[in-house]
Amino acid sequence: MSWRTIAYTLIGIGWFIAACIVLGAVGGWWLDSKLDTKPWLALLGVTMGTVVAMFGVYRMLRPGLEKNKRKDKGKD
Repeated sequence: MSWRTIAYTLIGIGWFIAACIVLGAVGGWWLDSKLDTKPWLALLGVTMGTVVAMFGVYRMLRPGLEKNKRKDKGKD
């Protein structure tokens, strides 16, 4: 795998994390303005965005982690 492929993958993961957290915050802020519950839904949105981002990053990195684990087992 070339360094460019790795760099593009990491940039994509960074954008995914940012998008999840920002969308959660904006969605919570919007609901707060409609339901007059400031700041609770914005905080809930940030929290949910963070959880979704962590789960998504794990799913994105899992194939590479499993591939490295198989390589390490073969060296024993």
